[in-house]
Amino acid sequence: MGYKMEFTYSAYKKLLKLLQDSGYKNALYDTWNNYEKTVILRHDVDLSIKMAVPFSEIEKEMGMEAVYFLLLNTDFYNIASHSSRKLIDKICRNGGKIGLHFDEAAYGRQDIIKGILKEKAAMESVLDMPITYVSMHRPSKETLEADYRIKGIINSYSRIFFHEFKYISDSRRMWHENVEEIARSGKESRLHILTHAFWYRELEEEASEALKEFISSYKGQVYLSLYNNIRDLDEFLKLEEVKDL
Repeated sequence: MGYKMEFTYSAYKKLLKLLQDSGYKNALYDTWNNYEKTVILRHDVDLSIKMAVPFSEIEKEMGMEAVYFLLLNTDFYNIASHSSRKLIDKICRNGGKIGLHFDEAAYGRQDIIKGILKEKAAMESVLDMPITYVSMHRPSKETLEADYRIKGIINSYSRIFFHEFKYISDSRRMWHENVEEIARSGKESRLHILTHAFWYRELEEEASEALKEFISSYKGQVYLSLYNNIRDLDEFLKLEEVKDL
């Protein structure tokens, strides 16, 4: 059963305000122990870095910070591209921290910890910053139960953050618990809240419409990439023609 809540920027801002009003101190995975009542904000950036930027702007306005977990293995974005680097820099300027979103499916039966350390090193090299947090992308039951302890990087799915904190997620665009009521009550001393910025908009939309918009937006992105790589592209194909495809 899911709880009917708006997936809008104003709803996210309202949630942050509820947390502050209930006395929660915003923290990261390595600073939470400084407070008796704390909340860790986590964003898994599965599909679009650009759509995560508004969340960082809201958090900056509210004086809060979150960890943005980026994929190294994905068909949706390239963290090494110029456009992605500009977006990542903006998130960081707004106070966001960058972590590794690790897709174990890309490694088959290989050593998960070895794969995490390999991707951590690669991401540090590309982004020229330390990567000290990891979250799992669509983790298997085995990974959720493994409680991986990895030198130099904190696992957001370790037992303490997944079981000893009150863990709440909007996975599949559905809150499985009433996160607003949990925040308002202030009864839990430790909260770990996962959101996926991809689903949020200025105005509430059905999930199907949000997905259609995302798919449609790729036409413009692909055209722009072609425009930057093919001289006088509009002599062959104009943007207006692409939008009609």
